[in-house]
Amino acid sequence: MADPMHAKILLQTRIITKEKLMRILTYKRNMKKIGELSELERYLSDNQEPSYESFDLLDWWKTNKAKYCILGKIARDVVVVAVSIVASESTFSTWGRVLDLFRSSLSPKRVQALVCTQNWIWGVFNKTAKVCYEDVLQEIEDLEEIQNSKISDIF
Repeated sequence: MADPMHAKILLQTRIITKEKLMRILTYKRNMKKIGELSELERYLSDNQEPSYESFDLLDWWKTNKAKYCILGKIARDVVVVAVSIVASESTFSTWGRVLDLFRSSLSPKRVQALVCTQNWIWGVFNKTAKVCYEDVLQEIEDLEEIQNSKISDIF
């Protein structure tokens, strides 16, 4: 007959094995539930990034687009909108609008010259000296006329 002590050890081994099996099954069920979460639910349940001023949202989405495929595409479309809201004229301007009714008739080359001249003037005078823009504009027009006359003389 089997030793009662040996039978008790076998019984405990079975119980331990059954407990381990139950833990494994529970773990697998939990993992399956995690896999069933939608991408949005996974994103919301993940740890949040620390908030700091130099946080680069575009870089974060670039890094995590493989983890959140659909949300990454949505973020790409939504985040870009904020950048394109700015009016085109204000991107050229360092001091208000560059293109008003008078200046809209200027050539692109002249507008570029005016913007560069304004930056140069503000840099030279360090925003303290008063500058007569009409004089600067007249000087640019004179220089353009001289340049155009020299070109026409060549041809």
